[in-house]
Parts: sequence; structure tokens; C-alpha cells
Amino acid sequence: MEELVKLKPCPFCGGEAEIYKKLDNYFPDRYYPRCLTQHCIGRNRTTYYRTEEAAIKAWNKRDTGAKELINPFANDPFAIVYKAFQNLYPDKKCVIYWEPREIKDEEGNGYVGMTHFANDGDITVEISVNMFIGDAVETLAHELAHVAVGASEEHGEEWEKAFDAIHEEFDRIGIEMFGEDSGTAIEVSDGKGGVDPSRLKNTNE
Repeated sequence: MEELVKLKPCPFCGGEAEIYKKLDNYFPDRYYPRCLTQHCIGRNRTTYYRTEEAAIKAWNKRDTGAKELINPFANDPFAIVYKAFQNLYPDKKCVIYWEPREIKDEEGNGYVGMTHFANDGDITVEISVNMFIGDAVETLAHELAHVAVGASEEHGEEWEKAFDAIHEEFDRIGIEMFGEDSGTAIEVSDGKGGVDPSRLKNTNE
């Protein structure tokens, strides 16, 4: 039998992938290509194929150009927040997604931002699309502070220091890029008050 072509890495997070085979007594076997990384968008089983070969072929086509998305905004505040985070914590890595659906925990509580700390070390951040831009920028800074200090810190002193440091670096980058009075940058609020903290959460898995 001819050896199957190897699956390429996930086009969204670069993680390993698999072909999930679903058996059913009433329907033909179905093959779903998916990412193995928890909470990666590439893990969602949205399309199935009748053969494993077809599933592999379809998955391997997905990575063409997928990581070459172009940001059309010259003053994107989300990019500036993430740059601030990278400058301060270059060894910290995470994958960030906009979440169009309501973000819920295992108890069904709704949130506008959530950071998932998987047991294998992967960290995923979800940000709700249902916010004003300024609130979403602050929410991203809030969640990146969790990434910086780890799940165990919650909203303690170390987390607060990380949030403030990201905020200050955000301001510094904005002034450096656009000047203090250019009106080009979008401000993040000066603390933790723009978004209700009860609607922000991090999880261990």
C-alpha cells in the first residue's frame, strides 16, 4: 500500500495536525483534518472528507499564504499592544484569536476575554468581537499580562505590574511612532477600569 503524504503543520499556530476518523453506523466513515493544539481555530472540525487521502490533500493546501496576512492599519492599537508585550517578555509565546461567539467557561459564565493555559504549555488568548475597540485593546493588554506572569498569579501584584508595564510600553511605542499630539494612536485606559474584571478570566487545562 502506498504511504500517505505527511500532514503539514497547522497554518494558524504551527502545531502538529492529525486526521480524525469518525465512525458511524448510519453514515460512511468521515475524515476530519484538525490541529492538535487546544483552542486553536485549526482544531475546529468544520469539513469532512470521504477518504483519508482527500483530507490530507485538503489540509496541506490550507497553509499556502495563510501566515502572510497583511495588516492594513498603520496605527493598529492591537499590534502596538502585542509589540509592547513582545518587547517586555520576548520569551513568552501565545496564540490570539478574535472570538465571534460568546466566550464561556465550563460553568457557562460569559466573558469578553479569556486566557487558556494548557497542560502541554500552549497558551491561547480569546478576545470577544463584541466590544468597542478601546475596550478590546485594554482587554488584550489584560490577557497578555496573564500570559506574562502565568495562570497562578490571577490578578495579584505581579499581574498588576505586568499590566502597567505593558501599558507604559504601549504609550512609549505610540509616542515614538506618531508623536504625542499626532492623534494617530488610540489610547488604552490608564488601568483596569475600562472592562469589568469579572468578565475576564484565565483557565488551566
